[in-house]
Amino acid sequence: MPTKELIEKAEVRFMPIHSGDGYGYGGGSVLCIGRFAIPFGEHPDAANLALEIARRWNSASALGEQSE
Repeated sequence: MPTKELIEKAEVRFMPIHSGDGYGYGGGSVLCIGRFAIPFGEHPDAANLALEIARRWNSASALGEQSE
């Protein structure tokens, strides 16, 4: 029987962006699945990777729900 996290939907969230004294930080992508948060970094490719993993996770999760 799958654990709760395996049937949770994945979503990508973004850290808030801060700046001060000419130094900016934040805005990084975070893949969230259930109670887990996996940081992917601030590069635009990191956001694309996190979104693709979420898409595939949700696709596989939907297939699992159909087979139950």
